[in-house]
Amino acid sequence: MKKLLSIILTAVMVVFAAAALVPVGAGATHGYLLGDANDDGDVTSKDVLLTRRYIAGLEDVRDIDAVAADVNIDDDVTSKDVLVMRRFIAGLDDLEGNNEDGEYKVDVISVGDRNITRYTVVAPEGTDPCVNNAADVLIDRIRRACGYKMNKSTDESAVDGCKIVFRHDNDDEYGVGSDGFKIKVEENGDVDIWCGPVDHQRGALYASYHILEEFVGYRFLIAETVNNDPSSRSDTHTEDITYLYKSEKAVIPAGYDEEIVPKITYRAISQVGRTNENFSPLHINDIGAAGHAEYGWRVGTLYIHAHSYAYQMAGPDRAYDHEWIDAQGLHNTQPCLTSEVTYEKIIEFNSWLVEDRKTWGAIVNGERVGNDVLGKTYTQVSCSPNDNTSFCTCSNCKAVYELEGSISGTVFRLANRVDEYMNSLYPGIETYTIAYWDARRPPKFTRPRDTICVCYCIGGCNNHPYDHTELCAENGGNPRLYQVNWDGTKTTSSNVDDIDYYLKWTELTNNIQIWYYSCLYTYYLTPAQNIFNIYNDIKYLASTGTTGVYFEGSGSARYCFEYLRGYLATKMMWNPYMSEEEYNDLINEFLWIFYGEGWREIRQYLEMANYAADLQGCWTNNYDRPWEIYNEDYFEENYKEMASLFDTAYEKAGDSDQRRRVLQCRMQCDFLGLSATYERDWTNGDEAARAEFKDRYLHLYNYIVDNDVYVAGLGGSSRTGCENFPTSTADDKIIAPMEWLWEGCDGHWHYIGGRWQ
Repeated sequence: MKKLLSIILTAVMVVFAAAALVPVGAGATHGYLLGDANDDGDVTSKDVLLTRRYIAGLEDVRDIDAVAADVNIDDDVTSKDVLVMRRFIAGLDDLEGNNEDGEYKVDVISVGDRNITRYTVVAPEGTDPCVNNAADVLIDRIRRACGYKMNKSTDESAVDGCKIVFRHDNDDEYGVGSDGFKIKVEENGDVDIWCGPVDHQRGALYASYHILEEFVGYRFLIAETVNNDPSSRSDTHTEDITYLYKSEKAVIPAGYDEEIVPKITYRAISQVGRTNENFSPLHINDIGAAGHAEYGWRVGTLYIHAHSYAYQMAGPDRAYDHEWIDAQGLHNTQPCLTSEVTYEKIIEFNSWLVEDRKTWGAIVNGERVGNDVLGKTYTQVSCSPNDNTSFCTCSNCKAVYELEGSISGTVFRLANRVDEYMNSLYPGIETYTIAYWDARRPPKFTRPRDTICVCYCIGGCNNHPYDHTELCAENGGNPRLYQVNWDGTKTTSSNVDDIDYYLKWTELTNNIQIWYYSCLYTYYLTPAQNIFNIYNDIKYLASTGTTGVYFEGSGSARYCFEYLRGYLATKMMWNPYMSEEEYNDLINEFLWIFYGEGWREIRQYLEMANYAADLQGCWTNNYDRPWEIYNEDYFEENYKEMASLFDTAYEKAGDSDQRRRVLQCRMQCDFLGLSATYERDWTNGDEAARAEFKDRYLHLYNYIVDNDVYVAGLGGSSRTGCENFPTSTADDKIIAPMEWLWEGCDGHWHYIGGRWQ
């Protein structure tokens, strides 16, 4: 099965995570003064002398406080401690980052046995804004952890003491590229952080966050959207959810030497909680902060032109006039791709676009051109189909379809012509296009040019992992979704065909990306059950040569593990070859931080809902409806247990934020569970069953109203996003929550024979 997580494995993971998540150390206050070896309330030369005699083993040393004398906190008292104490007395060092009062979570941060107070961060003069920002981030986050603020310098030769130095690998000695980095702790204790050449330097920022996560104990979860006053959407604001573990000592190991280069070059994500421009760089993404030099120049496409034909047919003067474009129907059809008029319009538009970007300060072919104040970098133009299947049926287009065996023949012949022209003007620029809908099947003869980026839009089955196509073969694919081929035949959607098409594209080009659909856009209270699939899918894509992943999530719904989904996606895109154990640890840790001590119950619900989805065979995120994705009978049978898990999680939550998140998360459980049990417990139930049903129904109803929750992403104008949301909670007005969606939203569905059909 897709997620193959047995009850035993789950139990083991829960126990392991519970042990791993216990905060380290007894707290920030020692109960003694570090360095005060004679326990007289001060650190003086007397302590130095006493410590030296203790080290020498002299017999008259009786009352030394050896724990306080261990100023390096390395479980030994040596001459190194004496040296630090002497430097402290001379005013050159702090002993532990001003943390004696317990205000900070980390008592001591060190590089090997050298206290961080001995270090200066160096961002050399003439370096770029991202390196300066990386240095500032490291200084600020370490200050927040232990209380000590390191100095910053632009001249390492002027630094007296240890240094953390950011360096540009301009000669490409380490090959870290735009996003990678090398961190090396030298023998003298200095730390060298190597990142890519100037203007290709996002790795500097990633290196800072690596140090903060790996060694200091930070966890940067999400940028959470919070509305303290649901009656006013203007009160909505973003809060960065960051956690820091308590510890007595955080250590960057002596001799540490590691080079990290991401396996997937382009990592883009639009999942909620990931698109805040000040937060997404923490998650090693390449989409949220494209226009800000301090986060590094973005390399990649401009996704507003992912379906570019509509804009290009409108022309430069109408490119952003969406009302006019919609009125002309340009989004709802495809232009003739064998027409010279289409070709001329596309090259006219793309030429205008690049020239316009020059005024922003774009980078073309690795060189900055124009004004760099805004610092936006887009290295691609687009030549991509619109979001529909209405391809041209003229004789010329049909002739290409027949020859190439696919509609993609016209798409990529045109893309090749456009790319050749654009490269004649701007050598090295890429042309971005998508293998989408009917154009997913590769052409028989046309090969994309090397400077064409092919983004393959997988639309098969989301219930089964990409590397187990036999599961789709056993289930027969998704009968509700199919591809219409050039000759009118239909191919049922499944990963058998989709992965076959994808692998054939990898044989045609080395420049292939994936458009990954991660959630349901229509049913906000129905989560896409792919939390466990993300591990298999991204690992598989990386192993087959994918150069980029666009993880398209919902920016509107925040109720269905969307935050967790986005967090896991960023981690996997950065490190797609982590072990399954590591991946499960990430899930458990996120749930613990986000929901509190009731995280085990949340995890158990997640596993149960996942099992309910497994029972349904093949289904597709961006197409199917709730009871096609989930087994209604399973929810009917297990809803009471599921609801009790959320009751327990709420009781265990440690603060108001965690309780708020538990309530927000449980909406999906109640929405599906109440819909599944409506006939049994409300229509046909006894007095006790009806009372319990109504209690949970009112809880869900009132929460939605009080918090202005949108339950559907289509149709209607009410606060819920659909027109059938009841305005009364009287007994005769109570309906199955699933029914809220259909009238005015999805009216072709009807409740027949006890099932929504």
